[in-house]
Amino acid sequence: MIPGVIARFLDAASVAAASTRDRQLAPHLYMVSGWRAAPDQSEMRLLFGRSMLDQLKFDLQDNGRLAVTVERIEAHETYQFKGRVLDFVPLKPEDRDLHLACRSRFVKAVRLEFDIAEEILARHIPEPAAALRLDVAEIFIQTPGPQAGVRLVPREGA
Repeated sequence: MIPGVIARFLDAASVAAASTRDRQLAPHLYMVSGWRAAPDQSEMRLLFGRSMLDQLKFDLQDNGRLAVTVERIEAHETYQFKGRVLDFVPLKPEDRDLHLACRSRFVKAVRLEFDIAEEILARHIPEPAAALRLDVAEIFIQTPGPQAGVRLVPREGA
């Protein structure tokens, strides 16, 4: 489902935010603490901080759908992944390294543009407390430009 070029993009991306809605259709935004494509590229693993979990789990009870926007800040390259949450799963030991790598890329990318202390920037990517598995159904280009909004997976018209 997730093409190899997009899976490689995820390994270089510097920031991700997930969004869903509650039963009253009010949107909610969540910073993602880490992300990666599954080894078979069929789904994504997303890490979330403790302060977000109750609301996120509550919102997902209604329809289970989640959208995740992932950007490589320094290249302004952005994709949106939409799908259904399969389940919440316990953190694995390797999730700590995933989180630190994602947070490091965020700090480095922002510091290229702004003189902000690393420790301040690092606080924007919370320590993970849980992971979820997202069954990716659609991937859209969100990079600014004429292709923004084009669906990559499944291909438009397919």
